[in-house]
Amino acid sequence: MPRLSGAVRRIQEAALRELEGSQDGIHFKVLVNILLKKLPDEKEGTIYTVCSYLARHLPDKVYKPERGLYKHTSFRDVAEHQAKKEKSKIPEEDFYEPLAGWLTGALDECTKAAGFGGNVMGKKWGTPDVVGIYKSEPGAVIEFEPELITAEVKVSEDDPITALGQAVAYRLFSNKVYLALPKSLLQSDDYWRVDSLCQSLGIGLVLFDTASPQNPDFEIRVRAQRFTPDMFFLNDFISKLRDKSKDTFNELFG
Repeated sequence: MPRLSGAVRRIQEAALRELEGSQDGIHFKVLVNILLKKLPDEKEGTIYTVCSYLARHLPDKVYKPERGLYKHTSFRDVAEHQAKKEKSKIPEEDFYEPLAGWLTGALDECTKAAGFGGNVMGKKWGTPDVVGIYKSEPGAVIEFEPELITAEVKVSEDDPITALGQAVAYRLFSNKVYLALPKSLLQSDDYWRVDSLCQSLGIGLVLFDTASPQNPDFEIRVRAQRFTPDMFFLNDFISKLRDKSKDTFNELFG
């Protein structure tokens, strides 16, 4: 047991030295291979085991910003400070139309889409930032019922779970729902939680660059699943859309 304890300590110390010298972090297999060369007297299985539990046993010194990637916590503090410093000052609304265009063009999820947002419906959780329609083209051999596509946009990564909750609420009246979050979320421990929840809940996940609405560089991470909306809430939403924003209604359904 003392021998194992000493081995664990030596492996941990060697791993920390490597991580302290790598701002980008080191992937698990790469770290293991480095330690195998630098600690030839240690058992390969012991090195694998110690590396597997680095973030759990040394949470104040090691963290995993994404699966399989290990970083020293000193770099997390730097990343968080930089993210806050560079946090977008561009209004969220400026990204609605670019996302609508991307969902229609690049992703081909909508036949038509438009920026919406604000508090048009009078309820925070009932007003999507982007509303789109997917319907069969005129003269199509097989026609199908139109589908409503909605999206929630956030330029801050401060509370992604609340943003996800808003997106989930849109499932009541939507066939598909997307959640667009800043790419800086990748530097946060919350990213993989949001990614996994989106997959479980069928919400599409999109990441984008908040530096400029002209070049948001949208990136699909999780494709939205198709749902059957509650027809009561769907009709209620479309009726309110027609009453509150005739221009948007005519653009989508006209």
